[in-house]
Amino acid sequence: MTRTALLCVSLVALQQSSAAQEVSVLLGGVHTEYADSISGDAGTISLRLGGSSARAIGVADASITKFVDGVFVTQGSAYGTLLLTRPNWNGPNLLLAGGLDGNYIEQGSVSGGGSVGPVLGVAHKSLLTTLGASVGFVRTVAESSFVTGTANLKARIGFPAGFSLAAGAVVVTGDTIGYVDGTIELGYDNRRLRSMILGGARTGDLANDPWLQVRVNFMLVPTALLEFAFGSYPKDLVGFEQGTYASAGVRVNLSASARAPYRAPPPPPLSIQYEEVNRVRIVVHYPGSASQLDIAGDWTDWDPLPMQLIAPDLWEVITGLESGIYRYSLIVNGSEWVLPEGVPSEPDGLGGTVGLLVVRRY
Repeated sequence: MTRTALLCVSLVALQQSSAAQEVSVLLGGVHTEYADSISGDAGTISLRLGGSSARAIGVADASITKFVDGVFVTQGSAYGTLLLTRPNWNGPNLLLAGGLDGNYIEQGSVSGGGSVGPVLGVAHKSLLTTLGASVGFVRTVAESSFVTGTANLKARIGFPAGFSLAAGAVVVTGDTIGYVDGTIELGYDNRRLRSMILGGARTGDLANDPWLQVRVNFMLVPTALLEFAFGSYPKDLVGFEQGTYASAGVRVNLSASARAPYRAPPPPPLSIQYEEVNRVRIVVHYPGSASQLDIAGDWTDWDPLPMQLIAPDLWEVITGLESGIYRYSLIVNGSEWVLPEGVPSEPDGLGGTVGLLVVRRY
């Protein structure tokens, strides 16, 4: 789950050039029925360190959980992605994704695993498709170890108003075990609320009942979140049986820049991608409630050029432009002339301002 979320954020953040960091602490409680030695009610505290840039995203979590019967469970994980190719919003991108995780049960066993491999992501408008493969290892609760191989395919489409729908399949092989998981996920994300409902089913070895997971993050203030989660886990390669869980807690962000977990910085207000000779793709981030967005400039004789919505709040158009500096403005819903916040501009001589679009071909 965490690896998939990180991968999606990596691809959504391809156009970003700034960096963001997160240092946060979660205090909460959990009730779980997952394994004989880790079940019942418990209190938990965890520390998260995260960072993101235009090409890389990484998150590390460490937690200690104490059950009412006195047993301590320590867990840790670290996941990340690295963009290997030049960022391309509508086209193929190659990434390297990997992760490690481990569990220690007091006076019990050490278990966990890790994996690394390439991922090909293809974005087209609001549709994101990823195809990946990885190799890794697993150490089971019975203290045996073996090599694993994984292949996965996932498609995610974004809708207006912050909704998204995703479906995926994962093929896992290891030692004498092999199975296929299928999942479907419904998400919602706005400035204060992030939620996800995921359902899954398995065929092959380690098959069990279908599982369902629900997660909700609600921002109280920019530096504090309420986190809720409940549902069920499938069996895993480590050796734990299928189980259920429910948890609640408050996450406090200790870094001023962190607003929500896994939240990458917003896209630039306007960016340019160079296509074939004398053609450019203009991508505009306009968070207002626009049903129609046009761009007009001196290269169009100020006639509106329609832009296309490719993702929530992201619009694009491909037009012919040679190297030079152009004056432009946006037209919202066919009537309101505006500029994206933070773009270079100059007075238009009529009491207003126009944007400056710089095209440089080398």
